[in-house]
Amino acid sequence: AKARALLAEAGYPNGFSVTLDCVNIAYRENACLAATAMLTQVGIRATLRSSPTNQFFPKLSQASASFIEFGFTPQPDAWSTLNALFHSKGAGTGTGTFNAGRYSNPKLDTLIDNIRTEPDLTRRRAQIGVALRLIGDDLPFIPLYRRTLTWAMAKMVSLVQWANDTVELRWVSVK
Repeated sequence: AKARALLAEAGYPNGFSVTLDCVNIAYRENACLAATAMLTQVGIRATLRSSPTNQFFPKLSQASASFIEFGFTPQPDAWSTLNALFHSKGAGTGTGTFNAGRYSNPKLDTLIDNIRTEPDLTRRRAQIGVALRLIGDDLPFIPLYRRTLTWAMAKMVSLVQWANDTVELRWVSVK
């Protein structure tokens, strides 16, 4: 009821129609199916359009879709995620690569640029905290879920498993 009231207040008393673009990877497609069903309950008639990666990712990087679901695996360093997702597109080489909504916040751009080159870890962590607060205040993307990764291996295998779901063979040993 609250969502329908907010839609009416925004000028959409009868809701509206939208296409949700999603990559055709099973767990992602399932999340998109659930989202379209939930949106329909509040009056947003969402149609799911699943595409293979070679069609989906150009829509993301070229911002040619109006409503898109995508996931991002963070890297060990916060800068690369902040730069790819939240930096204004085209403000520098490689900036805003996955900023599909073309969100732009000049203060955040400056922070992200400073984080990249800040040598003092204490100041850098503080800058990352400020950047995350700005993102939380603006909420340029709506976080839907966090994927849980499960790893298993034989006792004779030893490795360092990175949080980005990447196995680097240099950190693997077999006993």
